[in-house]
Amino acid sequence: MVCYHQQVRRKAGQPALRRSSLLERAAALKIRRIIQCRRVTHEPCGEAFDRPFALVGYLRWGSFVIGENLAWGWGSPWEAFDALMHSSSHRANVLRRGFRELGVAQTRSPWGPLWVVEYGHRW
Repeated sequence: MVCYHQQVRRKAGQPALRRSSLLERAAALKIRRIIQCRRVTHEPCGEAFDRPFALVGYLRWGSFVIGENLAWGWGSPWEAFDALMHSSSHRANVLRRGFRELGVAQTRSPWGPLWVVEYGHRW
């Protein structure tokens, strides 16, 4: 999933995204909550979208921008990424110039393979 992001961003003239251990942890937290709450949504169990970012300390900096993509049911990382690229809002996250970092989590779920991609930039 990460290498597909890098390839597409490079072709679009966007800076590469660095992997962030904090965003990886935020993605893992979000994926666990989605499974626990049995709802594939940016706000599982009615929790705020940015809760995992806050829990791992990503939002402690003065200024930040964050985003998230979810994909499920696709058989491979390429199929999931391709589906994201065919959605205007998800594609916008992949190519957003303001993002500098990403974290990815993937697991099996009742809906098939599930991916959470967290994006961010802090300054």
